[in-house]
Amino acid sequence: LRDSRAVAMADAMRAMLDQLMGTERDVPLDQRTGRSRHYSDADVCKYYICGFDVTCFKNTKSDADVLRCVGAEAQEKVRDDGAREAFRLAPEAEKAKCGYEMDTKMVLDRMIRECDRRIERGMVRARAEKEEAMIKMATSADADTLRLLEVKMKESAAKAEKLGEEGDVDGAEAELAHLETFEQRAKEVKAKMDSMDAYRLTEPCPVSGTLLCNTDTEERRQEHLMGKQYTGWTHIRKLRDELAARLAKYEEAGFAIGGRSGGDGRDRKRRSRSPDRDRSYRPRDNRDREYGRGDRDTYRGGGDRRYEPYRDDRR
Repeated sequence: LRDSRAVAMADAMRAMLDQLMGTERDVPLDQRTGRSRHYSDADVCKYYICGFDVTCFKNTKSDADVLRCVGAEAQEKVRDDGAREAFRLAPEAEKAKCGYEMDTKMVLDRMIRECDRRIERGMVRARAEKEEAMIKMATSADADTLRLLEVKMKESAAKAEKLGEEGDVDGAEAELAHLETFEQRAKEVKAKMDSMDAYRLTEPCPVSGTLLCNTDTEERRQEHLMGKQYTGWTHIRKLRDELAARLAKYEEAGFAIGGRSGGDGRDRKRRSRSPDRDRSYRPRDNRDREYGRGDRDTYRGGGDRRYEPYRDDRR
């Protein structure tokens, strides 16, 4: 843990020095170019200029998800804020032609699909845990106590009714007081059983997939909501939707996306429904190595929203 914190501090210091002194601060003066990086430069991270920092999950388990989708070399590329701003201000036709947003969305699509599948498995596990707990609970001491209290409540209610019919008001009232005591105790036992606090149950977060436990404190849950996993996956899902909207807008405008011609609206709609078109849209980086047939999407796609489990967002 100490080593990971040291690495994180070193990365933060390096980024601050890059911003203050430039990325050529260690280059001899006579060898410095003084040239600002452009978003099209080969060493500039194209995912970063589109809003996705491939190091956002560093020192967490989700970092492996990023590496699997973009490759380790992507994390070595320069994440330049100036290039990102220049790309943001570039004409839409130019941004569409570059294809960087298309590639970024496809990476995010794949990450979200993998996360969704993990979460679905986590939900299956959670349901199995709950069913097992309910079986154990049905034969527990609390269940026996509840059944006994229910018998006593019926007996007490019948006795109070009989005493009332016989005119024994004091006796009926005393029995009703006993009935209230039994009912309150039964309510407490039932609440304890419904909460299942005696059993450790897990459930995946519907955004990040981090496994949460029914015994987690409120502080632990707040830490999760502020942690890298939750904030990172929230950003990824939001960015994926934003990129899908941009790409759809480019297509409607007839812009060439990633080097493909635009065509008229009718042709574009036909292409958007074509399976062959979907297969052609793969990121140029890692095109054959990283993407399988089942991982390809159109830019309109979003998939359904079910997400996958990690226990601790700090690991």
